[in-house]
Amino acid sequence: MHDLSYHSRPSKGFVLLHTLWLLLVATALVIGLLILATRSSERWALGEQEARREIAQESAVELVLHDLVTRGTRSPWLTLPSARGELNVDDQVISISVQNVAGLIDAGTADDKTLAAFLDRAVKQSSKDMLMNLDMARLRLGAETRPFSTYAELRALMGASDHEFSCIYPHLTLFSGSAQPDLSFASPPLIALLQIGQRSSTPVSAMEGVSSAAGATYRIEARASDASGSRKGQVLSVEVTITGRLQPSHIVRSWLRLSQAEDNPPCD
Repeated sequence: MHDLSYHSRPSKGFVLLHTLWLLLVATALVIGLLILATRSSERWALGEQEARREIAQESAVELVLHDLVTRGTRSPWLTLPSARGELNVDDQVISISVQNVAGLIDAGTADDKTLAAFLDRAVKQSSKDMLMNLDMARLRLGAETRPFSTYAELRALMGASDHEFSCIYPHLTLFSGSAQPDLSFASPPLIALLQIGQRSSTPVSAMEGVSSAAGATYRIEARASDASGSRKGQVLSVEVTITGRLQPSHIVRSWLRLSQAEDNPPCD
């Protein structure tokens, strides 16, 4: 009779090693699934926070619009040259700015001298190419037709980088229809870029310089802030015309979400 004890010992050792290997694989799989589940949960939580933030920004814009439509010249959002304030929406602090686009440079209708002066100081090295592209588009389509219908189209035509566009967008519009910005509504940074003499420091009374909201187009920007005042997420920038009629009370011209990063390099 053969002795099987010699053969059974390595067989049991193999089974034990195989079992341990399977346990290690199973443990690794479980750990991997737990990590994926945790990351998915974190992504879902961040996505939910971002969605709530975006909804709060949109709600804040709607509140400002309602005030402009219903209160007209009595609205505090018509302060010159622009109005700034904060609204608390869904326990979130939303910083709001409102500016009449008459104080911005219209990329489609501004005169060449104004555009050249602005671009030369705002983007410097790229200004000549951008100005040439703008001139070609305006000449091709003629004065009777808007050469750009969206900011995406304008940016693509200009060939502006993310940083360059973030520097010029605050001062450009597509909806004023003017050859030059109205200095009553122009911001101090734009006046400095154009090297125009500063406005008189005499305070403007509540009854002076504030035109009716009806017929005007405004850029309303909403930024979310946390408890420390630090800005988060994207900026919602909306340009809207107040019609002065019951229906429609306003017309949305542009709706943009712009990235905001506090570590962006400064504009030239």
